[in-house]
Amino acid sequence: MEANDAKGNDFPLQHRCLGQAEWKKNNLLESVLTTPYEISEAVQGHAGCGLDKAFILATTLHAELTADVVAVVSGCDEAEVWENVHALALPPDLQQFRSITASEIKERVLSFDKDVLLSLKMNPSIDTSVEGVLFKDMSAIVEMLEGEYNRQLRYRGKYLVNRGWLAAGAERPGAESAPNDPSEEHNVDEQAGVSVVQSAPKRRKTLAELASSFTGTTQTTEVICDGSETTDAVVTERIRGEKETFVALCKAAVSSGRFLNPATQDFDQFSFYCEYEQQIPIHAAVFFADCCSKKCASAKDEQLFSNAGTLLADFHSGRLSPEMLEMCMFVRANWQYEFLRPSVTDIVSAYLKRYHISEDHASEDDDSDGE
Repeated sequence: MEANDAKGNDFPLQHRCLGQAEWKKNNLLESVLTTPYEISEAVQGHAGCGLDKAFILATTLHAELTADVVAVVSGCDEAEVWENVHALALPPDLQQFRSITASEIKERVLSFDKDVLLSLKMNPSIDTSVEGVLFKDMSAIVEMLEGEYNRQLRYRGKYLVNRGWLAAGAERPGAESAPNDPSEEHNVDEQAGVSVVQSAPKRRKTLAELASSFTGTTQTTEVICDGSETTDAVVTERIRGEKETFVALCKAAVSSGRFLNPATQDFDQFSFYCEYEQQIPIHAAVFFADCCSKKCASAKDEQLFSNAGTLLADFHSGRLSPEMLEMCMFVRANWQYEFLRPSVTDIVSAYLKRYHISEDHASEDDDSDGE
């Protein structure tokens, strides 16, 4: 330690006592564990993490944990030096950690359920096509994604039309008339001044399209307005128009970089849908109701599971009697009425009585009347 101080080394005190072998193990630990730690911190942050971002982070972490080469940082100098080390050259415990973590991530997180697929599709900054990096050569997953996307748009569109929040015969805001050529899609963004023309070659119907063609004929339609149009017909037309506008708005937003968060460099979906809610009302309803509110994990979720485990433990151990459960239900139901809520004075008195604390003794420990 005296020699390190004489040389002016600025390493932490505990690092000054490490030998060469300990330094190497420290560098390996730091290199292998840093990425899982950062992703866990991002997923379980205070604001939570959306299903789409959590899926992208888990995909990145899984690819790193299964790679044959590991980037190891050297902490012997002030400037970081990185070198590539083969995964088989790592210590057995670190190899086991990488293997188990990768398998658990694939089993628990990388699941293509409908909520994750819909969240990925509604994120304008993510390429969900079969030609993209995320779903490359995964045509079946892309068909499932498109099917859930169309199903949720149809559900939310009917909800808006039946309640009069979406005018039945109103022209789609911010869109021009439909093109005559069905093989050509013309997308317009009036605010960004972007016009996109795409040529769509003829192709076979996907599994999702075939399934929707079967279910569409069996559904009962509700007659609205003057009886000339049905809910299904109106919603289908509005969705077709919104899809064109949505594609153009996404491309313009991503290329311009207007909605990038300067702190995290993430795409701000909330601001995007708030700004274009009038042009794509059905898409905005799907995002706010089915994507924005669903988080992968958060501190509140962990607290909820902990409280649930405590409650079950009390129940099985006999401490949670039927009378106590009945009292909890009464308190929970009565709390919505302000005149039934106990005052702060009542709560303090009950607490002192419960733990046999005299009011005189409690007042001596208080720093102020407010406390």
